[in-house]
Amino acid sequence: MAVRGSRRSNLPPQRGPRSARDLTMRDAPPSGPAADHRRPATRRPARGGPDNRAPDGRPAPAADRRPAPGTDRRPARGGPDNRAADRSRGRGRGRAGVSFGGRGTSEPNQTPEITANIEAALTRRYNKDTKILDLSSLGQDSDLKKAEFHGLTESHGTKFFKCIMKVCDGFFKTPEDKENLIAGIILANNGLKDLTPLTGYLGLDRTFPDLKAVDLSGNRISKIEDLSRWKYKFKRLEHLVLSGNPIESDLKLARSLVEQFPALVTVNNLPIPAEIYIKPNPPKVLPPIFGDINGLVEKFVTTFFPGFDNHRAAMVPYYYDATSKFSYCVDTKSLRAPSEPKVLQKGEWKDYTHNSRNLHILNNPHTKVRRLHQGVDDITKAFNDIPTTKHAAFDNTKWLVECSMIPNVPDLAGTKGGVNGFRVLVHGEYQQIETGKSRSFDRTFILAPGPNEVRIINDMMTIRGYGGSEAFQPDASEPVVQTHAVQTAPVLSEEEQKQKWVLELSRISGMNFEYSQMCMEQCDWVPDDALASFTEKHQQGQVPTEAFVQIV
Repeated sequence: MAVRGSRRSNLPPQRGPRSARDLTMRDAPPSGPAADHRRPATRRPARGGPDNRAPDGRPAPAADRRPAPGTDRRPARGGPDNRAADRSRGRGRGRAGVSFGGRGTSEPNQTPEITANIEAALTRRYNKDTKILDLSSLGQDSDLKKAEFHGLTESHGTKFFKCIMKVCDGFFKTPEDKENLIAGIILANNGLKDLTPLTGYLGLDRTFPDLKAVDLSGNRISKIEDLSRWKYKFKRLEHLVLSGNPIESDLKLARSLVEQFPALVTVNNLPIPAEIYIKPNPPKVLPPIFGDINGLVEKFVTTFFPGFDNHRAAMVPYYYDATSKFSYCVDTKSLRAPSEPKVLQKGEWKDYTHNSRNLHILNNPHTKVRRLHQGVDDITKAFNDIPTTKHAAFDNTKWLVECSMIPNVPDLAGTKGGVNGFRVLVHGEYQQIETGKSRSFDRTFILAPGPNEVRIINDMMTIRGYGGSEAFQPDASEPVVQTHAVQTAPVLSEEEQKQKWVLELSRISGMNFEYSQMCMEQCDWVPDDALASFTEKHQQGQVPTEAFVQIV
């Protein structure tokens, strides 16, 4: 296919790049008559020529040998002095404007002729019955040889592979089509020492992230580190073939591969031995710490969230005051439930990002301050900008609430050193009314005594994609054994046990956390002795007033 040159309109037609080499290499600078034809009409006269002589016929002094105004004192384009500059200006840009992309990007932009060769090769190599795409021995492919492609490890091999992936990507309209039509890819006998030619922008891991089978047999991969570029990439990969590689002799190969690909079932067409199969075990879920006193926190939680759903304007002055602060941030990269879409829709978080105070992203200090809302009016306005919500019903499977007492919380009376308050952590989920989307959230409150039992000192909320609550459910594969034996309580660490004793003493005695802990320490952490000591001291009037919880 011929295209016209773009430098001068009177140049003869020039052919576009026809090979992988042409995609990145600039044609050599012209020489001979063609070069003379391109040179500017106005040039500096030769040194010592008649135009440079003095009136008496002698050569003019060097200071006087200057080009006339409007003449070009630079060497002609294509000359030896300008070849390096021409190559610099044309790097990555062929004479017909075809390139792999500008500096800072590796996006290929192959010619229609190269695209046709790639399409012919892919069509011939795809098996629609097995849903397998065979990319083995690419350097020997007759169609790809027409574009002077000689293999993944040869010159321009990595960039040409990106061309192949770009053509592959164009065959599918949606990610679902790609997943349904391509189950596995064969990359055997390509001379690969590692996965560098296959990764990065338009790499295999980004073009086909849901592959279930990959064949890398007959390459030169020698150690597990050579596969590190795919670590945590193919989360659904079940079958991996590495036979014919030096790494095949590694005795720990299967164990190392399962660590990188948790869904792996077979290696080299053999099932993974049960003794080395690593089943991902979630961390043990401990019961929440709930140091509530007189049911204040429970009442607050069960009142606040229904109010946030239905009566935000009335709820703000009920719990917040002029010193209260509120902010929220959006975590767009958190893990989501398997039921959630793999690809986020455009504008997924547009209702939140304009006011999100994510300090990992924000750099402008003025923006950080502006998105920290303080006072009833400012918080009311911020609440109105948040989409209407409907929180899940209060169910232990969908909510996790923890609270603990903290000292030195400022109160309305301005007590020196503050008073005791609560730190409340809430994890749950809600649904956006307008869109029907489910969101997970984490919210932290700092509560202090207030006119309505408690008031909010600080309120911080993190909103993230729906993560579900399956992680907190018991494993269904392990049946619960019915027994009449007395079930023992979970074993607590020493610090957790001490905190439990302090909270229990605080609940019984009415003392705050600080004095309850002091009492336990002085009684060598013996709960009965601590309670008896408190009773004795209290009857004798030796327990100061500030030792008791001040909530009202």
